[in-house]
Amino acid sequence: MQPEFTLEADRQDITDAIRDRLISLSVTDESGIQSDTLEIKLDDRDRSVRLPRTGAELFLHLGYRNDKLSPMGLFIVDELNTEGPPDSLTIRARAADFRQSLKSQNTRSWENVTLDDLTRTIAGNHQLEPVIAETLKDKTIAHIDQTEESDLHFLTRLARQYDAVSTIKEGRLLFVPKGQGRTASGKDLPAISLTPEQLTRYRFTMTDRGKYTAVIAHWHNSATAQRVPVRVGEPDTKPVYTLRGQHPDEEAAKVAARSKLDSLQRGTQTASLTLPGSPSLRVEGKLTLTGFRNGIDGDWVINQVTHKLGRSGFVTTVRAESVEG
Repeated sequence: MQPEFTLEADRQDITDAIRDRLISLSVTDESGIQSDTLEIKLDDRDRSVRLPRTGAELFLHLGYRNDKLSPMGLFIVDELNTEGPPDSLTIRARAADFRQSLKSQNTRSWENVTLDDLTRTIAGNHQLEPVIAETLKDKTIAHIDQTEESDLHFLTRLARQYDAVSTIKEGRLLFVPKGQGRTASGKDLPAISLTPEQLTRYRFTMTDRGKYTAVIAHWHNSATAQRVPVRVGEPDTKPVYTLRGQHPDEEAAKVAARSKLDSLQRGTQTASLTLPGSPSLRVEGKLTLTGFRNGIDGDWVINQVTHKLGRSGFVTTVRAESVEG
């Protein structure tokens, strides 16, 4: 199959103008509130490539000729680099959804608010459409402070407490449990099966470091003015992970402890996979690995994907972690 791409700059198709000058093109899809990135390197041997303006909008599709191309997203040019000899031009861009307003610091307190209402409020403040998982909508937060903290950082911190992912895709603010991949419209990403024969390279890391059997969190009992521990996980076993700080009530402490334990156990096995270009692979999507060996076969969650198209072909690299530790 012949790799193919299309690229629009400020809604003008420039694919043919750069095709014979393309040295490499890579797009990286990140998990959580991290900006997806696009990098394009062009042959500028006669120094005649027209420099795009910073702030230009780039829209990329990737795939194979005679097949439907997959949209990779809308990006904003934020850096240009020229070098030589031989002369080349590198264009770097970041996902357009990460608007400046999300980075502005805010100070406010949230009282007796559901995750659904909180997400909708923040999404509305930035002209984004909220998409929140049904299992998280009714979670109620008794009290949480946002002190000189951007909405980007606040959502990341909140998602971590619920072992969730908060991200922005195609004008939508998503708040979903880790490992339950969603498209930008909120639909489930299909699980993709992979065998060793489909990969050009793979590496798995398995370790007991950090494999805790329980987590302890603390909450403040205002009636007794005491700091009360809550333990989640196996009783009377070690090692035990203790969270710093304290939570406003017992339920918030339990949620934080459970989320941390799930995260610790899931992250004890990691994978790095390389395969022929596969634009359907997306962050937070599920992989089902078969035919490797005991301890590896099973379900994995993608936390980073890089698609790279160059003169040597089209390659996808994936970083993933096991669903269960």
